Formats: sequence, C-alpha cells, structure tokens
Amino acid sequence: MGTSAARLTIPRRLGLDRTHALFAAVSATVLFSVLMIGVVIARAVVPLTDSLARRAQDLALLAGTPADLDARSKIFSADGKLLAILHGEENREPISLDRMPSSVRQAVVAIEDRRFYSHDGVDLTALGRAFLVNATGGQIEQGGGTITMQLARNVYLHNRSKTLTRKWDEIVVARRLEDRMTKDQILADYLNTVYFGRGAYGIQAAAEAFFGTSAARLTLAQSALLAGVIRAPDLLDPGRHRDEALERRGQVLAAMRLQGMIDDAQLAQASADKLKLVPSSTSNGIVMVSDVGAAFVEYVKQQLLADPRLGATPQERAARVFNGGLRITTTLDLKAQRAAERSIAGVLDRKGDPSGALASVDPTTGAIRAMAGAITAQGFNLAAQGRRQPGSAFKPFTLVAAIEDGLSLYKGYSASAPRLIHLPSGQDWLVHNYEGSPSGYMNILEATRYSVNAVYAQIVMQVGAAKVVDVAHRMGITSHLDAYPSIALGALTIGVSPLEMASAYATLANGGTSYKPYSIVKVADRTDKVLWTGEPSGTKALEPDVANKARAVLEQVISRGTGARALRLGRPAGGKTGTTDKYKDSWFAGFTPQLSTVVWIGYPTPRPLENIHGLPKVYGGSLPCEIWTRYMIAALAGQPVIPFPAVSLAGGGFGGGFIANPATSEPAPGPQPTFYRRPCRHRHCH
Repeated sequence: MGTSAARLTIPRRLGLDRTHALFAAVSATVLFSVLMIGVVIARAVVPLTDSLARRAQDLALLAGTPADLDARSKIFSADGKLLAILHGEENREPISLDRMPSSVRQAVVAIEDRRFYSHDGVDLTALGRAFLVNATGGQIEQGGGTITMQLARNVYLHNRSKTLTRKWDEIVVARRLEDRMTKDQILADYLNTVYFGRGAYGIQAAAEAFFGTSAARLTLAQSALLAGVIRAPDLLDPGRHRDEALERRGQVLAAMRLQGMIDDAQLAQASADKLKLVPSSTSNGIVMVSDVGAAFVEYVKQQLLADPRLGATPQERAARVFNGGLRITTTLDLKAQRAAERSIAGVLDRKGDPSGALASVDPTTGAIRAMAGAITAQGFNLAAQGRRQPGSAFKPFTLVAAIEDGLSLYKGYSASAPRLIHLPSGQDWLVHNYEGSPSGYMNILEATRYSVNAVYAQIVMQVGAAKVVDVAHRMGITSHLDAYPSIALGALTIGVSPLEMASAYATLANGGTSYKPYSIVKVADRTDKVLWTGEPSGTKALEPDVANKARAVLEQVISRGTGARALRLGRPAGGKTGTTDKYKDSWFAGFTPQLSTVVWIGYPTPRPLENIHGLPKVYGGSLPCEIWTRYMIAALAGQPVIPFPAVSLAGGGFGGGFIANPATSEPAPGPQPTFYRRPCRHRHCH
C-alpha cells in the first residue's frame, strides 16, 4: 500500500528461505522491469490515447464522485443527539476535507504515501523498492501503491482479482484521476472510502466506530492509530490486537516526526496517550452511538422499513433506509430513556433474572418517550412486538365498559370464590381469586382496588365481552382480541405488548383521546430537505366523564390498593397491577398527566416467576411496580406536579361498602371487606 519505510513483520514461518528469496528476487526484477516499461509508456500516452481514455470510462472514472457514494442514515433523539447509524454493507459517511483534521491527513500521508504531493499518481521509486524488498525480505515492509492507486483500487477496481492486469489498471486509473482531480480531492475521496475495520469505511465512520466521536474531534494519537490500521485492519484491530495496534501507532508517529509534521513534544505526548476505545456495537445494520436506546432504535428502523413513503417495495425502502443518507429525528427523550434502562437494570440485577420491558408515551400526543427491553438477534423487540398475557392489567377496559353502560361504581357483588358462572354457550366458567383477595360483598371500586376476579367475572357477564373488546380497541389496543368472558381477567388469545398497553392507558390519562403511538418527528434527506414530518394522530375514544371516572378509580389502586408501592412517586397517578396464570407474566401499568408507562417482567420462554429476589412469587405490585416507580421518579424529575381534572365518584352505595365524601368528592371508607387466603387456580389472577 503505502510508500513509508515502516515495517509490518510477518511470522518467520511465512518467510522465504535463501533459495526461494533468490528466485523471487530475480522474478521480481523481471516483472518489475516489464511493468516499469509499461508505466513509462503509460505516462507518455495515457493523456493522448483515445482508446485508453475509453478504457478509463469503462472503469467508471467518470462516475462515483463523493456525492454519489452511498451514505449512512442517522437517527437522532428529540433534542438532536445522535443515537445510532443505519448502514448497508458499507458503514460510510462521506465528509468534506475541511472536516478532517490535519492530524488525520498528515498521518495517512506519512505512513501510506509520503511523496503523495509530489508524484503524479504513480511512485516509480516506491513501486520498484516494494517489488524487490517484499520479494526477498520475508516481511511486508512496503506497498508500492500510492494513495491515488489505492483509491483507484478501492472505488473503481474493488471487484477485480489481484493480477498484473489489475495493477496496470490501477496505474491507468490513478493517472486519469490525477488529471481530473486535485491532490486534496483525491485525499478526501480516499479518506472517505478506505476501510479501517469494525465495518467502518471512511474516516468519519471509523472515528465513531473506534472512539465514539466525529472525525473533526480526533486527537493526534487517535489519528495515528487509525492511519496505522489501514495497512491490515483485521490484524491491527486495537480491540483484538492491542499491542500490535499500539506498535503500529508508534510507527506512524515516528514517520510524522521524521517528515517534520510534528515536533518532539507532540510525539512524546501522543505516544504516551492511553488507548480508549468504545465497545464494538453493530447488529442488524445498526451502529449504536448512544449508550442507551437500542430497543427504540430497532423499533424506528422497523417503522422506516415498513413506510411506503420510502419506496414501493421492501428492496427500495431498504436502499433508502441503509444507503440513502436520511436524517431521522425521533420522539425519544434521552433522560427518560436512561431512566428506563437504569430502572430495569437496577431491579433485575442478578444472574438468571427474568427479562424486563418498558414502554412510555406522552398521553397528550402519543409520542414515545422511552422504550427499553431485550432485543433478539433477529431484531424482535419485547417492548413493541412481544405479545404476552396481561392478567388483571386488562381489567380497566371492563371497568370503562361498565361505566359506559351506566353501572354504578358502588354496585355490589359477591366476591366469594371459587365462583361457577354458567355461560350462554352451555359451558361453565370456574373463577378463582388471587391469594389474599378480600371476600364478602363489595362494589366495583373496591374490586378494582384489590383486583378481585370474582367480581370482574360478574361484571363482564353484564356488559358483554364484545363491549370490552370494543373499548380496548378504541382506547389503543391493536392486537387481535376475541370476545370471550375471560377477557375481563386478561385471558387473551394472543396477548398484548407493553407499547400498546401504554398507549391505551394514556387514553385515561388525557381524558378520553386515543393517540396512535409514534416515534418519528421528521425525516430529511442528506441535504437536510424535509421529506415528511410525524404529527400526533388522535381520535376521541371515550367521553371525558367516562375516562376521568375510570382514571380516578385507578388512582385508588395506587393510593389504597395493590399498587401502593408507587405511592412514593409523590404525584397524582393511576395504575393497575397484573399477574397471570402460574405467575408467568407480571405487569404494572400506570400514568400521570405527563407520561403513560407500562412495565412487563417475564422470561422470553414463559415459566413461573418464582423465588426471585427473595419473593416466592412475583406479583405486579412487586418488582414491576418498583421498576415503574423508579422510572417515573427519574423521568419526571424537574417537571411540575400536574393534577388531574376533578371528578366526582359519588353516586350511591350498596349499603356500607363506601360512602361519598362531599368534602373531597372521593369515597370515604366504610366497613372494610374481610380477607382470606386461598391458592389461586384460575389462569389469570392478579
């Protein structure tokens, strides 16, 4: 490659013995003589020969300017911070020469082609020395190709096999490039296309992949290291071959000093610089730049690939997404995202712990503010795509159906269980309560607060399962739902995702409007021309009075019921716990006026959540509620405490469960129901 005298040693077992060396030297001399004659002829006739000019055109010399190079797309947070890069086979971001620091340009010239600014594309001296030295020395001391010849090979001849014909083509193309481009243009194109390792093509991608910074911010030590790895990106990868990479960096710095590019003080300082790399992170065409947000970025990528505005076919959309240089601004709140990931990691912090997923949206717009959870190697996102049984976290849809049908929140039911319910189909439905549920006679308000299955089973028989399906879909549930009575207890055919649950609960937080969750605020092309913008899309799902009454009931789940752990949030909030059959899924779904957030815990392959962190069984009010509370405290820190609209839950009683308190418009406690313990045998419990 370069013309520097720095050596890259090859193991002795790959060296040539003296006989082979002599033979190689003679052969190399002959080949070199033939090639040099050709080069001399080429220098004389290339500018004048039409056939060679046509050959140059055939080699695509008149195409492939930097503006035509494929460019990566970038994903930004709501406040403009770079989250991730989407790229195709080549992770590349072309930049102008003035955005490349002089340390990078000098380091590359010093080690790869020290006579770059004086030769005309072909360095005869270096080419001859490379043939003779490499053939006889048993080590790769020099390459004969100039930067211009490397550019010709990397961009125009990259699919050709290594032959004398290709070397000749490199010379021809290099000469043509020197005729039509300035030295700085050639160097800029070279630095935008050369491979540095870690999937990075070009200096900008390399700066991000190795150091998590932009090319413009590279230090002298970082520039020297990157210039050094060009020779052998895999063998000199500093993440896998640290000592070799540092030795090579020293060679680059020495070459720069020898050529007067740096002084002794700069040499000493850069040589002593400690190597600090960012972790290598690339999968599914994504290079994460931010330390958080991988699940959200994967979700955005999938949204883009499905958007017909980027192309009529999957192939066209993929080309735009990965190679079109798009600039995608998203709804992600980095503060909230960090809070989400830290909350999950802080609670589920032991080996063998189950997975957790969190989705959080702005109730006033549907904007996704945070999304956290595991992603499979195939890009499956638990927070957005996971479909799991919600258990009693689905009860609010039956609650809303009851309020819409005019049922009083103080209508009384027997909470005794097990309870046998005869279905119109002729089948019997045996319902059990969760362990520790109250027994006796209670109203809808109490049954929601304590998540009593027996009462909700009776309510769904009154309002109808089809009504509950309708309410859930209106509020934002997009998964398929079957109108079976067990829907009241969260026994679903398919299941739901945390994201759609967060969206549906947001309908209660904002007073009845269902907003479609969205993640993309703006998409622009590489010239910053806006292609489209994302806007809130809301429809009236519930009457405000209905939504506010249901919301007020869910506030009591936190203030007096199964979600009491969330009380330390210290803000007006409503929510609901959910735990499923044999404790395979555990949920907490809740909201404030600013955020609607859902947390799920479970194993990817469902199995009981037992004996975790000292808990015999994991209920929705335990670990999921803890994650939710930690997240909401951190995400809402610094934001004003906003009250919900006032609503009266007065409306009568059934003889003692609750009495309306005119001073607070909130039920005052009457005689409390009794509690008993019974093993739970219904498949969806709490």
